Amino acid sequence: MSYKVLFEKDAETDIDEIIAWYEKEQAGLGFSFLFYLGEAVSVISANPKIYQRIYKDVRRIMLEKFPYSIYFDTNESKMEVILYTVIHQHRNQKVWKRKTSKLR
Repeated sequence: MSYKVLFEKDAETDIDEIIAWYEKEQAGLGFSFLFYLGEAVSVISANPKIYQRIYKDVRRIMLEKFPYSIYFDTNESKMEVILYTVIHQHRNQKVWKRKTSKLR
């Protein structure tokens, strides 16, 4: 049984900004990013527990082909996955820790 995936506002904003940036760099690249993001979200939905906890209950999946990671948590009782943020893998750790901790 799949988990329902919920996007926090920060995650939605992150995704919109990333897509816009890639589209500005090269037409169609934003769509490619969205494809790989969708693939990662599908994997998370199917089995979120395969990803190691990296901080408290926050887990991370790294996208293929793009240097971005999705930070998420699960609500087992509701069978939900909550996507907190999507950020570049070279950003300071304080950024994703701040974005995930304010929602807990």
